[in-house]
Amino acid sequence: MYFIYLIVVSLFVPVKDVVKVNLFYEYYNLYAPFILAGIISFGNSCINSISLEKDNKEILATLPIKMSRILFYKWLVNVLICSLFIFVDVSIINIMFKPNLFTIIISYVIPLVVVMFISLLSLILDYRFVVKNESDDGVILKQRIITYVPMLLSLLVVFLPLAFKAYMLYKIILSSFILLCILSMLICLLYLVINKKKLMRHLMK
Repeated sequence: MYFIYLIVVSLFVPVKDVVKVNLFYEYYNLYAPFILAGIISFGNSCINSISLEKDNKEILATLPIKMSRILFYKWLVNVLICSLFIFVDVSIINIMFKPNLFTIIISYVIPLVVVMFISLLSLILDYRFVVKNESDDGVILKQRIITYVPMLLSLLVVFLPLAFKAYMLYKIILSSFILLCILSMLICLLYLVINKKKLMRHLMK
């Protein structure tokens, strides 16, 4: 849906005049990758998948496929679907504004790593906090609140560049953010490995 809006905007926005604005690319190089990452990852998480299938968990457990592999495929499908939007949306933006090569590459990489991290984290949250029997309003409320965590992270990514004033250091800032996302994913994976048995027991309650 976003790429349709981008196409419409590109038809009416005087790009040639916009890029002539003083320090336009200094701002663009820092802000654009974060904004694209936040918009594309917003609402595109798999946190609801386990909750929606909780009545079928016993069936899933009897399949000849390990639950860990089922969870991996849930994450992978979400990332692949979002990757399609990343390719289309970012390509349209890059064609419109023609940034430098570094920004073009980063504008694909940052949305991808953000989607990968938020999808993995949302899956872990549902993996950890899913409840088969929502016995009271408190449990139901907690389940609903958890689903908003990935969206809040996406919004945080959008507004993160506002904390930085050193626009000339955008290469360092963007590269550091990518490393942070990769490190965060490794921490999530380590958490899954360490707590695999405990989480699996909770998942099958």
